[in-house]
Amino acid sequence: MHGRTACVFNEMESQSSVLRDVYRYEHEECVNAE
Repeated sequence: MHGRTACVFNEMESQSSVLRDVYRYEHEECVNAE
């Protein structure tokens, strides 16, 4: 279910240092998806 929705969600969660690592990992997938 990973898609643009996940990218946007991660951007909002990026403020949380706990999910910062997850954000970077998901962000890379988002960029590669395009």
